[in-house]
Formats: sequence, C-alpha cells, structure tokens
Amino acid sequence: GEWFSRTDYNHDAWFACWLQELVTGYGMYRYGEKTGNREWKVRSEQILNLILSAPQSKGMFPVICYLERDGTETWLRDDGWAGYYNEFHTLQMSYTAWLMLCWAKKLFPKRQSDILDFCIPYGEFLISVQHKDGCIPSWFNENGEPSRLQFRDFNAETSASVLFLLELGEITGDIRYRNGG
Repeated sequence: GEWFSRTDYNHDAWFACWLQELVTGYGMYRYGEKTGNREWKVRSEQILNLILSAPQSKGMFPVICYLERDGTETWLRDDGWAGYYNEFHTLQMSYTAWLMLCWAKKLFPKRQSDILDFCIPYGEFLISVQHKDGCIPSWFNENGEPSRLQFRDFNAETSASVLFLLELGEITGDIRYRNGG
C-alpha cells in the first residue's frame, strides 16, 4: 500500500473490514460494563466520536485516520492495499456505517441522532448510485462517480451496502433504504 502519511503504528485508527476500531470499541464497552470500569466505556465512545468527525463528501467518508506529529489528523479514503487509496470504497464505508448503526441500537442509544446525522447522507448516496439490478459500485472518485469499471456493474461487495441499507431502513422506517437493501 501507499504508506506516505503513516507517522507511527500507535497513532492511526482504521475503520475497515479487517482492521476495525468499532469492533474493538464494542468489546471495550462490553468489558467496561462487565467489570464496572467506566474508563473502558469512555474510551469506546471516543472511537465513535472519531469516526463521527470524519469529513464527508456527498455522504462518502474516509476510513483511515492518522494522527500526525503536530497533532493534526490526516484522513485517507482507503488503505491503498488495492492500490486505490485516493478513492472511496463502499465495502469499507458500508461496513463501518452498519457498525455505527449497531452501536446506536445497542451501546449508545442516546447518540442515535448523531449517528443517523452521519449515516443518512451516506445512505442517500448509496441509493442514488444503485443500479436497477441492485448492484452498488465498489469504488468512487471524489465526485461520487464510479471509478473502477471492473467493480462497477457486478461485485460481491454490494452485500455490505445491503446490510447497511436494511439496518438504516429498520431504524429510520424509511422504505427507500429497505427497498434498496
């Protein structure tokens, strides 16, 4: 991958399928509940706060955050392992957004409106780009246009977007999301 902005292994946060801070945070929260350790629950909510601070573009959002030496954050759209670090990847975004909705239901129901404020624009983006046959392209450029033809018309990665849309439809009651799913 392209590790051009990596500062230190201890100063990055990944919201991807294989490295997912929200999964770790879910366990931290449950551990804090079980042991009565409030600090673990607070740390868990800090993970949620970080992804909620990710800059959105047309509903799309980056999934990797590097804390730079000067304290600033650098957000990357994807990890670059597939070679597309400048593009938005629906697999990563949809899985992350689905986990955020799970958090809204199970861990932080009091934060549901914050989470929906972040997730609804992404849901709107997905249904706006979905093909009539249900496929959602996997990769998008910054203008919200499909950028990888080999993943545009058919891909298994649509499944993560389906999972997210169904959950979003259930929480909001918006039939458009359920129909998209």
